[in-house]
Order: sequence, then C-alpha cells, then structure tokens
Amino acid sequence: KKSTDSTRSEQLTRIMSSSNRPTSDNHYIMYKHCVKFSNNTKVSFIPGLRNISDEEINATWFTEKDCAKIQASMVKTVKRMRKGNMDEEKYCSRGLEHMRTADDAKQRKANRDAARTAVLAEHKRQSLLGYYDPIEVCKVSTFHSKGTRDAALRLGESDAAAVHPSRSRSDIGHEMNTSCHESQSSSATQPIASEECAAILESALKVANSTQDCDVNMKGDICHQPEESCLSSKQNVPRNTLTR
Repeated sequence: KKSTDSTRSEQLTRIMSSSNRPTSDNHYIMYKHCVKFSNNTKVSFIPGLRNISDEEINATWFTEKDCAKIQASMVKTVKRMRKGNMDEEKYCSRGLEHMRTADDAKQRKANRDAARTAVLAEHKRQSLLGYYDPIEVCKVSTFHSKGTRDAALRLGESDAAAVHPSRSRSDIGHEMNTSCHESQSSSATQPIASEECAAILESALKVANSTQDCDVNMKGDICHQPEESCLSSKQNVPRNTLTR
C-alpha cells in the first residue's frame, strides 16, 4: 500500500509540474481529476435575499403564478398549432415549432442526442490519446448542429423580411449567410482562447442536455403532469433568461 501511495504521489507531482506545458499550438495535455483556475480572477459580491425587498424579488424573478400562466399559455398555443387554426396575429408560436407534431418533437430529441453523443465521443477520443483540442470539439458540435442552425437562419430571414418589407428575401438571406460563413471561417483559422472554448463547450452541452419534458413527452404529446411537478424546475428563474 505504501508503494502504491508513493507511485500516485509521483504521478501527481509530474502532472502538476507540467500543467502549463502545451504539446502544440492548440493541443494541451489532458489531465484527470484536475481543476485549473485563472490567475486573473474578478470577484463580484451580490446582496443576499435578506437584503432584497419582496417587491424587488418579484420584479426580478418569476413566481409560481407567473410560471403557471406561461405553462397554460404554451399548452393553449400548441393545441391551436396542432389543430391548424393558429392566428399568428393573436398568438405567437416562436420557439414552439418543434412541438407542432409528434414527429417534430422526436426529431428535435434525436438531433439533441446526436450532438451530445458526438461531443462526448470526441472528448473520450482525445482523453484516450492524451491531449485536449477544443477547436476539434467545436467543429464536431458545429457539424451536428448545422440543421438547427440553418433552421434558425430561415426564421431570422422571415423576421427580417417582416421588419424590412422593402428588402428582398434573397438579399437578406445572402447577408445572413455571408455573416455566418465569415464567423465560421474566422473561428476555424484563428486560435480560440481557453476561456472562450470552455464557454463554447459548456454552452453546447447545456443545449444538448436541455429538455422540455414539462411541455412534451417522448411521444411528442402535451404534458399533463400536475403543475407542481412541472413548475418545480422553473421556480426562481430570472425574467430576462426564461424564453420559449
């Protein structure tokens, strides 16, 4: 047992002594059970709940009553969408397109699972090979999210055409595609800071893991769970972060 502890101690010493040594421009050694913190840390103090008035809390966070109203509104909108009598002037279906049919809900889940599986598989591959390349992980995530990204661009084109009716749909689409391609080529040719890569990966995993089980089940049907169970995960959600 003493020899085992000594071996582990030596391995940890070697890891810590080489923690900042890159293997190439964009490849870094992969370490297990290690956490690194930036040397430049900014500490921000926020007031506790005891120091915030009830009026400010209610104005900042969604209450259970607010969440119940949002849930009921979403259910009504989805039912209208599925019946085909949707009045776009009176009701907004943006963000609920994946619930239009059961097949749409299943396809959204399949896309999410594929992106998550691909990102985790790339992490595992790099771990086995002993290096860390965040740009490759970004490429994998971008490849598997292309379909949803294109769908978002089409929605953006529709919104832009509604706001600027004098401009043609083709011109708007060309500008959006050009901007998107320039952003992709820039990220592929320029090194990405480690903090930015970490944010990208965290965002990708959050998207992959995000679910709307309270709105649609595995078959794509509208959820009829008790409001308490649906709202338990939505309490204390900032008003400026909860969207459809």
